[in-house]
Amino acid sequence: MTTRVASGAGAAGEEKAEPSPFERVWALVRRIPRGKVASYGQLSRMMGGRLSPVGVGWALRAAKPGAIPWHRVVAASGAISTDAESPGEQRRLLERERVAFRADGRVDVEAHAWRPRASHGLARSPAWHRAAECCARRARHRIPMSSSLEILAFDHVGIRVADAPRSEAFYALFGFEVVFRDAKEPVVILRNAHGVEINLVVNADPTAPVSNVLMDVAGKHSGITHVALVVPDLDETVRFLGQHAIPITGGPVRLGSGTSLFVRDPDRNVVELRVRDAGRPV
Repeated sequence: MTTRVASGAGAAGEEKAEPSPFERVWALVRRIPRGKVASYGQLSRMMGGRLSPVGVGWALRAAKPGAIPWHRVVAASGAISTDAESPGEQRRLLERERVAFRADGRVDVEAHAWRPRASHGLARSPAWHRAAECCARRARHRIPMSSSLEILAFDHVGIRVADAPRSEAFYALFGFEVVFRDAKEPVVILRNAHGVEINLVVNADPTAPVSNVLMDVAGKHSGITHVALVVPDLDETVRFLGQHAIPITGGPVRLGSGTSLFVRDPDRNVVELRVRDAGRPV
C-alpha cells in the first residue's frame, strides 16, 4: 500500500516508497499518547487534507486488528463508536487509559485532546517535502502529469438493500460474514474467507416496488447493473442454488473467457456467479 516516487539528485533512477494515505493515518494514530484523543478532522488536517475525515475513518477500519490504537480517535464532539460488533469496546479501552467521560457519554475532549507540536504532523515530514518539491518542479518545467492513475485492486462493491438481517442471511449462503457495522452510516461490511468484500448500504425504501430500476424497467438508466462473483464449479453451484431454493434468473451463458449464471438477492439486485476458463487466474 505504498506509492513509488523518484528520489532526488544523486540517486539516478532509484525509487523510494512513499506512504499511502492510509499508512499516513496509521502512523499518526500510533503517535497519539495514552490518555489522549484526536479527532478525525484533526488527523485529516495534519495530513494536509490528503484524506477527508470520513477517509480517516475508513483507514482506521482497514487497519489490522491490534496494529494501531484506533480507540484514541473520536469525533470532534467527543462522541465515540457504538459498533454493534463490539459494543462499549472503545469506551472500555479509553477508560483503561484514564480518559474521562462527560455525563452525556462523550469524551472530555478539553481535558484529553492531543495537541502535538507541528513537527509531529506528517504534512511536515521529509516525505511530504519530497512530494511538494516534485509538484514544484512539475509546475516550473511544465512536466506533463501521468495520463492514468494506477489502480492496485478492486476493493469492494456497494449494494443498496432495505433489510440488513435479510441480506446478511442471503449473502451468508455464499460465505460472507459481517466484519463491521458502521455506527453512524447505514453500512454493513461483509467479507468472505478469500477477502472478497461487499458493503451493504442499508437505506433502500422498503415500500418501493420490487422491480430493479436498472434491470426490470423499459427505460434504461445508467448505473452498476450487477456484481460478479467467481465460483469454482458451475454444476456444483447449480446444485447448491437448488438446495437453497435460490432461482436462477439467467444463464448459464458463455461470456468471454468464462461461463456465468445469474441470481437475484432479496432486493432484486443481480448477482452473477461465474466460472473462469481453466488456466485463468482468480
